[in-house]
Amino acid sequence: MEIDGQTPGRYRTWLKFKAGDQSFDVPVEAEVSGAGRVFPGVASVPGSVAPVDLSALPEPPEATPSPLAPVIPFDWSADPRLPKGVQVSHITTTSAIIEWPASLSPATRFRVDMRQLQIGPDGKLQVTWLQPTGIPIEARDKNYAAILTGLHPGQPWTVRIVPLQANGEAGQRLFTVEFLTPFRGSLPGRFPRPSLLQWLLIALGALLAWQGWQRWRHRRAF
Repeated sequence: MEIDGQTPGRYRTWLKFKAGDQSFDVPVEAEVSGAGRVFPGVASVPGSVAPVDLSALPEPPEATPSPLAPVIPFDWSADPRLPKGVQVSHITTTSAIIEWPASLSPATRFRVDMRQLQIGPDGKLQVTWLQPTGIPIEARDKNYAAILTGLHPGQPWTVRIVPLQANGEAGQRLFTVEFLTPFRGSLPGRFPRPSLLQWLLIALGALLAWQGWQRWRHRRAF
């Protein structure tokens, strides 16, 4: 950003950023407290810089800082590092399961928030957290699991888990995760992610097939 250094005053503009389908503006302020001074009798050679006595320059007045309100909340994105044991599994075109260890919080009730990005009446990007109802949260051994359904295919999702106190008030969020539902018709969308038991069955079937092929090869050799 460039400003006119000869004209005192305050300047304000917006820097526009875009990352993928998301865009937002950041306000920037600058102030020129006095116009530049020209000192007569100081000659300079073209292509060189003439020495200037900095002690002759007046002290600039102290500028009063003007705080800028944040354009978007700072907790709009997912955690760069999730707590140990947090995972998103069984992702399909319309559903997913978020699991976290029960040891993360002494709470037994939780709330699921889903991030929504939209353009406000002033044309600026707004970030809000929706609180959908009807999301079942189950206790599974030493974990909790939130089962998300009714999602849209081929969309990124940002979800945070918030513990609830005994009086119903919300505490600080436990974590925020991001995931992407596959497009309809894609291979991950047709076949949900196999569970551990399904992977074991697949491995067992491959092992039995390999042993059968080895026996057939051995009999054929003799």
